[in-house]
Amino acid sequence: MVLPGKVTHCQEHHEANGKLKAIFDSSPLGVIALDLEGRVTMWSPGAENIFGWTSQEVMGEFNPIITDAGWDKFWSHFESVIKEGKITMQVVRKYCTKKGDHIDIGISAAPLLGFNGEIIGAMGMHQDVTKFKQVQQECLSREKELTQNKKELEEINSALRVLLKKREQDKVELEDNVLANVEKVIFPILTKLQKRLTGKDKIYVDMLESNLEEIVSPFTKRMSFKYLNLTPSELQVASFIKQGMSTKEIADFLNLSPKTIEDHRKNMRRKLGISNSKINLRTQLSFINED
Repeated sequence: MVLPGKVTHCQEHHEANGKLKAIFDSSPLGVIALDLEGRVTMWSPGAENIFGWTSQEVMGEFNPIITDAGWDKFWSHFESVIKEGKITMQVVRKYCTKKGDHIDIGISAAPLLGFNGEIIGAMGMHQDVTKFKQVQQECLSREKELTQNKKELEEINSALRVLLKKREQDKVELEDNVLANVEKVIFPILTKLQKRLTGKDKIYVDMLESNLEEIVSPFTKRMSFKYLNLTPSELQVASFIKQGMSTKEIADFLNLSPKTIEDHRKNMRRKLGISNSKINLRTQLSFINED
């Protein structure tokens, strides 16, 4: 006679085994179980799909997926599972297929227990991560390439900044040299010629001076007073003009005649290259630094 309780227990056990077998057969992961000697006791359809061997070919045999170079790591991993009862999660190893290909496999392993709770082997869940590893390697290579490109671009930008700065310095130096030569060499010569020449010859010299003043006038907008060759008195008057003081106010403040202040104004306009133009002196001086 079979007791009702025992029938129910057997039925539940049978149903549980059926569910486990369904999971075992349908799982895309390669489920492999080994006994304590490392021989295959379970080989799922997923393992067959990944590695190529059928369960009939490997049952009772040593695990065929281990490469010659990988035995030491395999046994170290296997022994840590069966001797220490250690569960390991997603350890990536190089394993071999039936065709001889070496593929990257992520394996999670756990001890396999018998009816009395003793360890009778180990079970591993195997996943082919070869493509993932390839993509990961490509991403790392791409990241390294981008990092190198970024470094090269930064170096190029740095070099360009240096070149642009040098170009600007050269430009400023050139303008300073042109302005200095015009102010100190050419204009004095023209002034002497103007005193000696008459008629059309004087008109030509006046036109030449006017054109030169027009050419160099843009340079004066960024010049500092020290490049304009202003006298100490002219520097003082220029400072008052920038503040908006009139000729009379400056003359009264400095105890000078208005004519003296006007002479300073004329000299400054000449040195600024605006003698014959309608440009306001105060406006022009506002573009110039006093340092």
